[in-house]
Amino acid sequence: MTNGVDMSWASNPDWFHFEGLVPVIHDDAPKEAKDSYERYVKQPYGKEKNKNRHVV
Repeated sequence: MTNGVDMSWASNPDWFHFEGLVPVIHDDAPKEAKDSYERYVKQPYGKEKNKNRHVV
């Protein structure tokens, strides 16, 4: 992973779907995609760390 946002979970559209504007990882996604998604949702957004992020 680089210093950027971890989005490798989104590299295959069969691994996730959107509920409104919130991405949701599928239960049958590979472990690597699930791990990437977990890192993605834990990353800070903007100047205030995790204040306005959606929790899935």
